[in-house]
Amino acid sequence: MPQNSTTSDRCPPPRHGVLIATPDYNFSIPGVLKNALDWVIHALLAVF
Repeated sequence: MPQNSTTSDRCPPPRHGVLIATPDYNFSIPGVLKNALDWVIHALLAVF
């Protein structure tokens, strides 16, 4: 995981859930959002 993505002051505080609203892209989520979610899930799995 990139160093600046884990040390940013702009990172939101830990929560129980996050609601993401975005328009669909070809009946799916946009690629950028999918990549961001993959990074977050990967980071969370590395912790546990």
